[in-house]
Amino acid sequence: MSVLTKYQINLGRRLYGIFSALNSASFALVTGNVLVVYAMYLNAGNIAIGLINAFGFLSFFAIPLGKFFASRRPIMRVYADAWILRNTCLLLMLPIPFLARADLREWGLFCILISTFGFNFFRGIGLVANNPVLSDLTPGKDRGSFLTFLSLVTNAAALLTTLVLAAALHFGNSLTILSAAMIVGIVLGFIASFLLYKMPSTDSAKTSDSGSFSKHFITAIHDRNFRVFIAAFSTVGLGVGMARPFIIVYCREVYMQPDSAVTFITFFMTLGALCMGLVSRVFIDKIGAKPIYLLFTALSVLSLVPALISPHFTGAVFSFIFLSIMAFASNLGFSGQENAGQTYFFGLIPKVAVMDMSIVYFLVMGITGTAGSLLGGILLDAFKEIGLQPAAVYRLFFGLQIIIIGIAFFIQMRLKSLGSYSFKEALPLFFSPRDIRGLGLLYKLDHSSKETEQTALLHELRSSNTAAAAYQFAEHLSSPSYAVRMGALGGMESLPYLNKSLEEVLMRETETGLFTTAAKSARILGLFKVKNAAALLKKQLNSPDYLLCAEAMTALARINETDAQTAISRTLTATDNPHILLKGIRAMELYANPSSVFMLLDVLRAHHEKSEVRHEVMLALASVMGIGKRFYPAYCQYAENPEEASVILADLFDEISSHKKFAQKTFPPLIGEFLRDSSKADEFCTNVQNYTKQHDGLMSASLIGCIPNSDIVSCDCFRFFLCFWVLMLLADQSLLKK
Repeated sequence: MSVLTKYQINLGRRLYGIFSALNSASFALVTGNVLVVYAMYLNAGNIAIGLINAFGFLSFFAIPLGKFFASRRPIMRVYADAWILRNTCLLLMLPIPFLARADLREWGLFCILISTFGFNFFRGIGLVANNPVLSDLTPGKDRGSFLTFLSLVTNAAALLTTLVLAAALHFGNSLTILSAAMIVGIVLGFIASFLLYKMPSTDSAKTSDSGSFSKHFITAIHDRNFRVFIAAFSTVGLGVGMARPFIIVYCREVYMQPDSAVTFITFFMTLGALCMGLVSRVFIDKIGAKPIYLLFTALSVLSLVPALISPHFTGAVFSFIFLSIMAFASNLGFSGQENAGQTYFFGLIPKVAVMDMSIVYFLVMGITGTAGSLLGGILLDAFKEIGLQPAAVYRLFFGLQIIIIGIAFFIQMRLKSLGSYSFKEALPLFFSPRDIRGLGLLYKLDHSSKETEQTALLHELRSSNTAAAAYQFAEHLSSPSYAVRMGALGGMESLPYLNKSLEEVLMRETETGLFTTAAKSARILGLFKVKNAAALLKKQLNSPDYLLCAEAMTALARINETDAQTAISRTLTATDNPHILLKGIRAMELYANPSSVFMLLDVLRAHHEKSEVRHEVMLALASVMGIGKRFYPAYCQYAENPEEASVILADLFDEISSHKKFAQKTFPPLIGEFLRDSSKADEFCTNVQNYTKQHDGLMSASLIGCIPNSDIVSCDCFRFFLCFWVLMLLADQSLLKK
């Protein structure tokens, strides 16, 4: 199948954006709630209003005819021709003002019905191209974002148009304004139609296989997830199809709102759809379609709850505010679930089957929407016939929609995530300022092509600490820029957890990114204690990349791979590389077991002439023996001035003896002698062993066992450590259990 070039995609997106804006402005003036108001001006009943809205779904039944034409002609030509004929049908509405003035309102209503029927019939023929065109224009990861952008464009155009129309209705005659709106809508519709002739196309319909529909349909119907999607899609479509057209009627019949107020309420409905686009555009590509689908379906249910109350207001202003909020919230939910449902559909269906399965998609939408609109009108009239008051009628009516849409929500819960977050994982993101900020940064990163900008955004994402950034960091590891790759790794380091795919990415980077990103990748594997990486990290202990070798040591210690401890010890005694030595000492500190004591002393014995190694070994030993917090400040003082060793220890003894009841209140002479003279090691050891013999701490025994006849006691800093440790034993005997 042919694909569009990047230039063609950019051109197509630009043209389709302009087309969508003009088409939406036209649509807002000649269909929907404006047409309902026009029809109500002509004394249309609920069944007629339901029929007008049902014609809106009629278009979906004409899609098979559109596929027939598309298999013989270029798909964009079919799209454009159908749109021209669609707008031509609207010319039948032009006589309505004259029929109304002649008191022939029934004929005016007949013109609306005939015009709407033709308009939607030809719209259906053209709609066959809608999903394939969108699929061609969104081949990459930003599909949901572009679909939401189109939603923003269409809703913004509809919002502005509705606002202007509402203002005009407030100051002018309703019939005149509505008639003028129809003329403007027809003109804009024709302009939009001509733009379609300039759109690039792959002619995907002409390249599809013969008999492809039955093949693709059978494949899809055998997929349980597709069946669940259709069940959820049709159920929510039925509920929304019943509710949406009658919200405006509810405003008129229960709260007696005038035409201008109703049009302003329509403005708030469109504003809801616009806000939906602003929200979805940031979230949908990063979180996935399913959580967004569920979120907006839940919002659809909640938005109708106020109608169950239908509070009575004494002032018109309060009624208007209540209805505007309800209209805003309901259309926010309705539009959001429709947009997310379409995005989920594109992720569910293979590109080769989009043309054929779009017929099923739109037919289901048409059947449920038509059934909802017609059933809604019939039910409302039936409820009125049994003598219920208007408020009670709509409480019962909207209560039924809440049940239907609620059922759809629970069906949607059974959908596969298709690689997205689960609803439970995604829900906290919508209420976390940190995660919302992080998702905004991800959106910017998706649309950034400059190295410096990408690096800066990755740095900001690191501080945002949002799990939603995980996949973005992984993608940027393939960047040719070293700075961007390191920025991505830095971001991964800040994540709350790693999933399996990220673990695999990091393991691959550890193996292939020698002298560049491998060391950082190994560090992250250790920080997240990735057990599966143990074999790879052991292999890297012999790597020529000394940074990688060093990070592999600490990573193995963090995941507590004790089998590697001996190999790390051999590397430490054999190397003179300061970085490897310091990292290896840190690894022994992390292991914190009896073997660590022996191996740290081996390092001290082999590299005692290196001051940085001596210091690091002392601090690591203190940490392993459980005295690290108290030892560090004392050792800093000692390292600055070794001559003060006895003073430091005497101060410690005085502090301990003030809290403990010692028979001897003076600093133990043996400790002072051992501190000054390493030849006192045997006597010192014997006394310590006698003091500790009632305890069986393995690390304490290991440390004491290393002291006699050991050349490392000649190291002043080691004797200082031993004396400090013995004094700490006097203060806390539980240390002997280590």
